[in-house]
Amino acid sequence: MTQALVERAERACAAAHCEEAIGLLEQLAPQQPGNYNLYFTLGLCASGGCRKHSQVSPEMAATYLRKALQLLGTGGGVARAAILDALGNALARTKGEARAEALHAAIAHQGEAAAIYQEHRESDDWARVQFNLGNSLCDLSEATGEDHWREAVSHYEQSLRVRTRRKDPERHAAVLENLGSACRRVDVRRAIRCYQRALLIYEKVRNPVHKAAAIENNLGNAYLSLPETSRRTAIRNASRALYHFDRALRLEAQDPDRDTYAIVQQNRAQACARLTRILPKTLPSL
Repeated sequence: MTQALVERAERACAAAHCEEAIGLLEQLAPQQPGNYNLYFTLGLCASGGCRKHSQVSPEMAATYLRKALQLLGTGGGVARAAILDALGNALARTKGEARAEALHAAIAHQGEAAAIYQEHRESDDWARVQFNLGNSLCDLSEATGEDHWREAVSHYEQSLRVRTRRKDPERHAAVLENLGSACRRVDVRRAIRCYQRALLIYEKVRNPVHKAAAIENNLGNAYLSLPETSRRTAIRNASRALYHFDRALRLEAQDPDRDTYAIVQQNRAQACARLTRILPKTLPSL
């Protein structure tokens, strides 16, 4: 009976039938109460680690993954790092009033996972966790108003040590994109450079439309964030912002019902309002 359930669960996982796989694994759990890997797999399934489905639940995922850690015990090496990694990612998806507390816990788990991966020279996994740490710190800053932006920048920079343009251009661009978003709170001009570099790489790799549109929108917002040191620079920055918002709208026009299309339109309106405020209302008479 147990072996049959295992085989059915494996087939369901292979076919990406996540709801069925969770049901089968939950049937197996009482029969294999000491199997940490079973709870690890349940945690991954409940977190939506493979794909989104109707039973995605960060709370259940965290429960299963904590059980996996308990069963694994002290030590565990890379296996422990993998569970901590998944637990951190699940907690980072927590919504509502518990989000800030969950993000603090996620960062602690991701930090421990990164240290283990580094100790075992698992550089790709270490770089991925550095990227996720940057994301969690950005989310914590947004959720609480605390300033963790520079710390996030540091983790993205660490990730770039492994995710180089030559080795993995698409992931390199993803890190640059998120680094740009963190830098907008620290150094706007550097943020612009990061976005521009990411955009160039994406265009050469596969030119994903919505990804390019998001970066164009971010570039527009970055230019609007630059200080208005003079009327001339204010006009120039608002004009550049408008240019990037227009590019984003052209890309998003393929799917104008997306929420992002309306967001870009709103941002474009802010750029237009900025220009209207700066530019003279009437031309001088000759």
